[in-house]
Amino acid sequence: MRFAVLLVCLTCLNSCGRSKSDSVVKREGNPDYVRVGGESEEKMNEAIAQSRKEIGTFIEALANPKPSYTHLSVKKPFPYQDGDLTAHEHIWLTEVSFKDGKFYGRVGSDPVDVKDLKLGDEVELAKEEASDWMIIDEGFLIGGYTILALRDAMPPDEQKEFDEQFPYKTRAK
Repeated sequence: MRFAVLLVCLTCLNSCGRSKSDSVVKREGNPDYVRVGGESEEKMNEAIAQSRKEIGTFIEALANPKPSYTHLSVKKPFPYQDGDLTAHEHIWLTEVSFKDGKFYGRVGSDPVDVKDLKLGDEVELAKEEASDWMIIDEGFLIGGYTILALRDAMPPDEQKEFDEQFPYKTRAK
């Protein structure tokens, strides 16, 4: 299942609160795609590190899901060439399972920079490579560190707008 409501709400998040080194790709029918750089990249790397530190919470949720869970996703960095550099597009996976140290799931949105990948493709991800994870439990977001890092970088008026449009409760509300 595509988590369309979440993705639509992330459009506001993705188009607000960026540093000057960030760039935005507008996508019809999909949320804006943000390439982060500078201070935003630093904050995203901190969020990724926190996510990896707490990945056991997500693995436990997959092994013993509560009936109140309405969504579980993990984010995978997919490499692509940007000139002479290797960059990464981080994409949420849906229909996630975990076995023998690896996540298995489906690409949950249309890729922008990764050309050999499409919505719904089945992929695998080593546990230590995951760049984020999230659980929606009774309307509360658990995990979602990269989402919160982008939200926290917004000015207060944009944070308020995000909070009003984001369908899940977060630690910031």
